[in-house]
Formats: sequence, structure tokens, C-alpha cells
Amino acid sequence: MGRIELTPEEVERKYGKGLSKSYLTIVDEEQGVVEIFEKCRAKGCAEWSLINRLRSSELIKHGWIEGKTLIMRTELGKGEVRLYEGTHGLEKVEVGEDKVYTTWCSKGHSEILWCLPQARGVIKSIYHPDEGGVRRVTVITPKYTKLIAGVDDTGEKTETWECTLKAAFSLASDMKGLLLLAHRVFQASKDVPWKTSHNCSSVMVFAVPPWISTSDVINGFIERLKKCVYSENACAVFFRGVLIPKILKNFGDAVKMGVVDELEALKLAKKLGLVVAEITGTRGVIGAMAGIGYADRGIECAAYSNDIAIEKVRFRCVEKKCEEC
Repeated sequence: MGRIELTPEEVERKYGKGLSKSYLTIVDEEQGVVEIFEKCRAKGCAEWSLINRLRSSELIKHGWIEGKTLIMRTELGKGEVRLYEGTHGLEKVEVGEDKVYTTWCSKGHSEILWCLPQARGVIKSIYHPDEGGVRRVTVITPKYTKLIAGVDDTGEKTETWECTLKAAFSLASDMKGLLLLAHRVFQASKDVPWKTSHNCSSVMVFAVPPWISTSDVINGFIERLKKCVYSENACAVFFRGVLIPKILKNFGDAVKMGVVDELEALKLAKKLGLVVAEITGTRGVIGAMAGIGYADRGIECAAYSNDIAIEKVRFRCVEKKCEEC
């Protein structure tokens, strides 16, 4: 078989409906990293596929599951695929001006070759000639950018931060192609004297397509926030990229453990080149930045420092080899 190019619709007509619902590629060229999101129709399929890919693919450095979505953090370039250890693998990741090219290979297990190419978000796929029984397909997708927004001090004693989520949904609805990947709530220290309703900040993770500028997303989000905040100290902070700096993660730890000075937060934001937007003030910069520092840390974002509740979360219990688990 020679080289063949097919659209997602043509792949589905040729092979039937597959288990991949959507496929998204987010690029951080400065760090040489790409995040791949694949949403499956069943969680078991996502878990099985992720384990096979982590086992076989040199390029994939980390991976995890959120719901039915498997997320893989990969390097740019070409890497070894050990098909004797996994059913399929990621062989190459290339980036163009506004597109990403991910090449997958398999030997004797062809599902990956027709599942991914028909997923929502794919532009088209290139099927390559077989080599020694190994089949390859290059999946072409838009080049997305990750934008993380942290927002704090949007509520008062009796008003919460829910408006931030509404603002994010509204923005994603109005900007075609903009995706809201995650929403998290960051729990700050109990010792904060000026705490609002729940003493929490909000974190929004956006995937920005190449036809929308991150500046437009930032400005659009700020406009919506201004219509719904209650506090006189509401502030938003924006971070662009996949890999969160260690210093920002450490800042998040500090805010969970105690009271942090506003000036310290502003200095760090300037050092890291973060966009700081005063909605009604600047004090919220503390919780906003801390939330960004925890954007990748799952349920721990919502916990206090040394929270007894976290000890009951299953992954922690397994680490401690609790007999009850």
C-alpha cells in the first residue's frame, strides 16, 4: 500500500466508528514539549491505551487519565518504539507553523491506525507504506497553546467565586475553537486574615487554537470578570505554556501553608513575565498565582496543606499500603 491521505470522515466510512472521540495537541516550543489529549468512548480503553503507550514509547515522558481522557506529555522529535512491549506507540512529533504532526506505529494491532484518524479535531491523516510488517499513520491536528488563568478575591464573605467559571464558559462559547480544558479550585491557608467566602481562588486552563490570539482570550476573560466580581481586590494572572516553573509551584505551597505578602507575589509575577490584570485591585494576585502553581496537581489543589482528607484519597492510601484499600 502506498501513501494515502484521508479525512476523519473518510476514515470512519472506510473502517467504521472507532473508540477515539477527540484528539488535541498543545505545543510549548520553548520547552520542546507537546501535550496530547485523547478522549475515548470508554474509560477502560483510555487506561489500557495509556499503559501500552507509556510502556512502548520513548517520546512519551508522562501520562495520566482524567475521566475518559488520556493525557500524554511528550518531547518533540523522533523516538524509539518498542512494539514488543506495547501494542502501538508514538514514533515522531513534529510542529509546523500552525499544525502538529504525530506519527503512530503498530505491528499486528491496527486499531490505533483508524481510531485516532477519525477523532474530532483531526484535520487529516497520512497512511504510510508498510515496512517490515510495521504500519504507520501521521495524524495532523491544529497547533494549540495552553493558557492558564488564576483568579482570586472575586467574592466576599457571602459571595463565592462561581462567576469565574461562568465567565470561562461564556468566553469559550463566543470564541470558536477555544477550549476550556480544566477548572480547579485552589484552597489557601486557613490563616489568611482577609479571606472571602471559601478562602479559595479559581484556576481555568484554556487550549487556544492558532486562529485566536492569547491576548484576545486574556482581554475577553477580563471583560467578563469585571461584570461579576464583588470584591475590591479581585485580580487575574495568566501563564502561557505547558510546564509550570518549579518556583511557581513552590509559591503555591507557601500560600497553602501560611500568609504570603502581596509585594512578594507581584515581584515573582514580574520575574516570570506573567500577565497580571487588576480587575478591581491587586491583592488577589497571591491566590491567583498560587492556583496556577497547582494547576497540574489534581485534587491536591482543593486541599489544605497537610489535609487529613487527602490521606483518604485512594492514590495516597495505596502509596502508604493501607490494608483498607
